[in-house]
Amino acid sequence: MSSATLDIQCVLRTDNKYLIKEISIVDTDTWATQHWILRNSQSAQNGKIRNTNKWLKRNFHNIPVEYGDVEYEELDRILNSLKFDHIYVKGEQKQKMIIDFIPQVNVYYLWKPIYIKTLYSLSQERTGRLCACLPLHIT
Repeated sequence: MSSATLDIQCVLRTDNKYLIKEISIVDTDTWATQHWILRNSQSAQNGKIRNTNKWLKRNFHNIPVEYGDVEYEELDRILNSLKFDHIYVKGEQKQKMIIDFIPQVNVYYLWKPIYIKTLYSLSQERTGRLCACLPLHIT
C-alpha cells in the first residue's frame, strides 16, 4: 500500500470559502516530492477578503493571490492523478477539502501536528541536505 503526506495552503474566496493556493505532497515510501502553486483566474476580492489574503500571504505562504504556475482548473486532474491508497493531512478542514476532490482515496488527518515535519527537516534527516523535487506517480 502506498501512502503520502499532503499539505495545502489556501486563500479566501469572495464567498468566504477557502481556495487551494499551494499543494505539496511527499511519498512516504520513496520520499519523492511534488509541489504546485495554483493560479486562480477569478481573483476579484472585496476589502475584507483582500485584507485576509494579505494576512495569509504575510504570515503563512508568502504567495500573492495573483501568482501561480498551474491554472486552478487543473487541480481536479492533479489530485485524481495521484496514485496513493492513503493520504495524510494536517487537520480536519484540510481532510474535508481533499476528500471533496478525491473521495476514492482514504484521507486521514493527523491529530497532533508534531507528526508532520517540514519537507526541509525530512530531507535533512535523510540526506543531511535539502533534497531536489522528484516527480511522483502521476500519469
